[in-house]
Amino acid sequence: MKDLLIDIISEILKVPIERDKTFEWSKITQYNKIDVRVYHDLFSKVYSTLGVDSSMIGKIHKPYFSCDAYVGGSFNFVFEFDTLIDFCTHRENTLNLYEGNLKTHYDIDKWISYCRIYKVQADQYQKNQKINGFNPPNGKSAKRTLIDFIKDAYPKIENLNPTVRFCEFEVMKVNVNDKRDKSNYKVVEELLREKLS
Repeated sequence: MKDLLIDIISEILKVPIERDKTFEWSKITQYNKIDVRVYHDLFSKVYSTLGVDSSMIGKIHKPYFSCDAYVGGSFNFVFEFDTLIDFCTHRENTLNLYEGNLKTHYDIDKWISYCRIYKVQADQYQKNQKINGFNPPNGKSAKRTLIDFIKDAYPKIENLNPTVRFCEFEVMKVNVNDKRDKSNYKVVEELLREKLS
C-alpha cells in the first residue's frame, strides 16, 4: 500500500520522490538544547513520557532510521504512512503533548482518536522486546513513537515543510489490486488537498 500511495502522490504532484530518505537528523540520540531550539521543552516532555534512559540511548541498536519518502520541489516535505501498530498508548501520550507551534499536515486529534480505538491491539506488538535506551515494557513501541515524533518535529527545525501523514484507515477504499484504478487517484488527491490546505 505504501509504495502505491507514493507512486500516486508523485504523479499527482508531478514531482520526483525519494523513497526511504535518510537525513542528517534521522537518528535517535540524546538531543541538546541548541539543536532542537524552539522545541526544547517539548523534546524534554516527550523523552520523559516515553521513559527514555539518557544513559543508555547512545547504545541503541540501529539508531539511524529512514523516512518513508521525501517529496521535493516546492512541496519539500516528509511523507509517512502509519499502520495499526503505530497507534499505540505511547503515541497517544506523545501526541497529547504536541503544542500549537508544532505544525503537521495531518489531523492530530484524528490520530489521537485512532490511538484510543487501536492502542490495545497496537500495544501487543513486540510487547516484551527489550530495547536499549527505553524502559520496559513496550520498549519497541516507545522507540517507534520517538522516531515518529522526531519525523514530526525536525522538519521545521531543518527548514522543511510540515510532515504529511496518511494512515491505513484513511485509504481503505484504495484498490491495491488495480494500480491504475482512477478512484485510487481521487482518494489520494482528496487527502492531499485536505492535508496541504
